[in-house]
Amino acid sequence: MKLPRLKEVREQHGWSQKQLSGESGVSRDSISNYETDQREAWPATARKLADALEVEIADLTTSPKGSGPLSPEWALRVNSDLFRVTIKDAASAELRELGASLIADFSHVRTRDELPKEGPAPDVQRVRSFSLAGVVNEELVRRGEKPLRAYVLAFRRFENAMSNGVEETTREEDPEHRAG
Repeated sequence: MKLPRLKEVREQHGWSQKQLSGESGVSRDSISNYETDQREAWPATARKLADALEVEIADLTTSPKGSGPLSPEWALRVNSDLFRVTIKDAASAELRELGASLIADFSHVRTRDELPKEGPAPDVQRVRSFSLAGVVNEELVRRGEKPLRAYVLAFRRFENAMSNGVEETTREEDPEHRAG
């Protein structure tokens, strides 16, 4: 995932690359590579940097308000039909960035202090982020491209969690299980 605003946000905090490295646990060389667009960050690394800077990942990847097309905020705001139509015309690289941001939003476990004061409930927003990442993934696969690796991994974790929960419930409700 590209982080075109990382340097700007870091400088707004008055931090050097070394200070951000110490706060985030990301190497100074990696931060330099992200800021000069020589390397893309994994969603988990982008999350570490965003957490250290006390911003959302979108603040590092999009315009200040993050309201433009193909930003996670835009994706969560528009209806599903408009989302699907818009991503069909988008470049694959933009879709990969959007998908990675949506997956990072889904995967991030928020603390009580991070919960929004208004808007959709965090769990609803996380599920919507995951669902939209799935739509992006489908579009990439439809184009004959590789699926989003982070989405596939997140989906597997989700399936495992769901199947484990169902199996436990089934065993508890099974009369033979209780009698045995």
